[in-house]
Amino acid sequence: AALAGPPPAGVRVAATAADALRAILPPGDPLAAGDGAPLPLAGLRQRPFVLAEPGSPLRAAVLGACQAAGFSPVPLFEVGDPATVRHLVAASLGVALVPGAWLALDGPAVAVRALADPPSHQVAVLAPEAGPSAAGGLLLEQLVELAEEPPLGA
Repeated sequence: AALAGPPPAGVRVAATAADALRAILPPGDPLAAGDGAPLPLAGLRQRPFVLAEPGSPLRAAVLGACQAAGFSPVPLFEVGDPATVRHLVAASLGVALVPGAWLALDGPAVAVRALADPPSHQVAVLAPEAGPSAAGGLLLEQLVELAEEPPLGA
């Protein structure tokens, strides 16, 4: 889960992981090919953005990174579903900054660019404060192990 603040009552954070954000662009976009160098975020200054829904930690990470680069993104669409983000970008309706884990999802082709000084999206593995059930404990172990692995594309 991505948290915008402390976990809710009765829940503890068992592990956290950071996933560097990447830019996704429509195929054939002039910035899509690049020269192999990471894309400066300021290069997206004049582009419409597909942003996560208001109040989400991903949106806060994107807004903070854009503001640090000297601009505020113009949201053309605000959505929370990774597949929808990908479809909108593939249809040339905007660009987006997404966690690397989203790139493994099925969907239409998009161009992916690494960012210079990429912002990261923090995700947390949550567990009940009282302790998990036996099956929940096994799942928790696996999730904590996954959180400790490098993110996709790193």
